[in-house]
Amino acid sequence: MDIFQEWLDSIFAAPLTRFPGDIGDHAVAPPSPEAELDCYVRLLEQPGRLLAPYPAASIGQGLDFLFNGLYQMPHVLLDPDLPRERRLRGLRGIENLFREIFAAQAEPAHPAYARSERLDSCCYMFWDVFPTWGGGEALREECAAILQVMENSLELDSIACIESALHGLNHWVGYDPPRVRGIIDRLLASRRPLNPTVRQHAEWAKAGSMQ
Repeated sequence: MDIFQEWLDSIFAAPLTRFPGDIGDHAVAPPSPEAELDCYVRLLEQPGRLLAPYPAASIGQGLDFLFNGLYQMPHVLLDPDLPRERRLRGLRGIENLFREIFAAQAEPAHPAYARSERLDSCCYMFWDVFPTWGGGEALREECAAILQVMENSLELDSIACIESALHGLNHWVGYDPPRVRGIIDRLLASRRPLNPTVRQHAEWAKAGSMQ
């Protein structure tokens, strides 16, 4: 078994615990920050295939562990000491996570909905717990990639993913108000039918007042 598969199983095949951070006691640590980055990029580029063997609750717990600040994934993806192009591949790969995992398993209207509270919560809170809501010039490309992922998520046929992106844009509006509000305005101006709750949340997100 290679280090990637061992790392993946240690996180997504771990027993369900009360607190996702508890699985950190036995999570396999890649041997270097570069190897860690490679694991993240590999996962984010094919999450649907790689996470298919694991139940939804375990996927939710594992993603919560990786992304909510208890572990290193977001920090490594933002680490300027690591290769930028590789990190940008990882950040852009987050779109695959929304498209291949959240749009199906966290979307109640989808026939593959897994009915996992852990996965639902991870989807909605994803950008809330991500360790940046904007950055300076040093992270300009990284921030642009993240905003593009959120904008692309608004195009998915998934209320869960749209709500997650709006939740994130709500936090990012203070970083780049014109761009963030432009992203939301394009959603509101589209011909797609939006339910009243989503439309209201979009308006709140433009003002940074969505809860």
